[in-house]
Amino acid sequence: MIDQRYFEDVLPQQVNRMDGTPVIEVCLVDGQRYYIHLVQRVERGYVWLQVYPPDHVPVRVKEPATVQLLAAGRSGFNTDEVAIPYEAIAQVRVTEEVPGWERELGFRGRVA
Repeated sequence: MIDQRYFEDVLPQQVNRMDGTPVIEVCLVDGQRYYIHLVQRVERGYVWLQVYPPDHVPVRVKEPATVQLLAAGRSGFNTDEVAIPYEAIAQVRVTEEVPGWERELGFRGRVA
């Protein structure tokens, strides 16, 4: 099972081994899929993620909101936030962003 230890220990190791920009997809048991922008918080029973919109097309937020969002630890994109219980996660796929993709889906890390 994907659990707190995975998000705290294993995922950072996987990301650190990648040469390019990592793309992380979380697949839920109900078939829902999320591309992660940031891991906001890792808790005992769930993980709180900042994810790209369902259509996978990030839209950069315009000024002055961008400055405020970035200061608050947000992405500057129209990302959503979701809290997902670990038992709802079927798998996590870690790959690299392909140059020339029409979308920017790269994982940006974890907010401390």
